[in-house]
Amino acid sequence: MYMPKGWIKTRFEEKNFHLNIKDLKNKHLGIDDSFSGYIRIFGTNSQNIHDDYYFLIENGRIIAAEKVEIERKIRTIRDDVFNEMDNLYKECEIRVVRLDKSQLDISKEINEDCLLENRVVFRSELNREELLKKINADHINVERLLYKFERRNEQIENI
Repeated sequence: MYMPKGWIKTRFEEKNFHLNIKDLKNKHLGIDDSFSGYIRIFGTNSQNIHDDYYFLIENGRIIAAEKVEIERKIRTIRDDVFNEMDNLYKECEIRVVRLDKSQLDISKEINEDCLLENRVVFRSELNREELLKKINADHINVERLLYKFERRNEQIENI
């Protein structure tokens, strides 16, 4: 998913994190009925496969979902993400990012293929590329994330 930078509300790293909806809700991420933004989870499983999840949230409700298996280049969207979500990650990073109303509207338009329900058609006079520039979209920088995890592993091994 393409997402605006927004304002990071919460960011933390977890070891041996079991990812499913129930555990995610119990994490106390500070999401209530007034929260609009997204959750991004980037994790490394036991086979050293990296998964990148995005959950777009409007008024405390998940409205869009995407999972990308980085090495396999497999993209899963909508309700299928929740079917594949029961995983154990040896390390992961979780970010909760707040978006304002205009950023949320643009995110819904750009990521229309990931919307779960209430497919309201949001149209702008700008095309997709112009919208991405306007919101300063946070593209998945896979190389940077992989480098970060590899460096951390090297530091752990050197201890």
